[in-house]
Amino acid sequence: SIACAGSSQLVDRVELRLRYRAAPPNASTTGDMPATLSVALVNMDTKPVATLASAVPLGNYSSPTGFSSPLRLAATNLNAACDGGLGSNAHGRLLLQFVVTNNERPVTIPIDDLAGGFMIKVGWAKAG
Repeated sequence: SIACAGSSQLVDRVELRLRYRAAPPNASTTGDMPATLSVALVNMDTKPVATLASAVPLGNYSSPTGFSSPLRLAATNLNAACDGGLGSNAHGRLLLQFVVTNNERPVTIPIDDLAGGFMIKVGWAKAG
């Protein structure tokens, strides 16, 4: 989770780097549709606050000994407020939500830091 210092800060930008492994498509069931990845900032109630990436195709990378080269995603000017909880109880935290649509293909995303494989950077801006 991303902890915020009250309502005086906004999440302005997020940079994300990850590796993955995605099996080739099964032509009998999915045709040639690749797996896709969407990433969003959500509040503690899982309400979307900002979209970082939508339906990014994860191409065929099925080496049994490794993962893809790093996939880099960046979103700027998000102006995502941390106090967007439901009702009057602002929770003060945001979460990164990863949604993989695998299209009947196994997908693996390691969350290690081997070879610079997984990284998240958050940039802040003052509110108002």
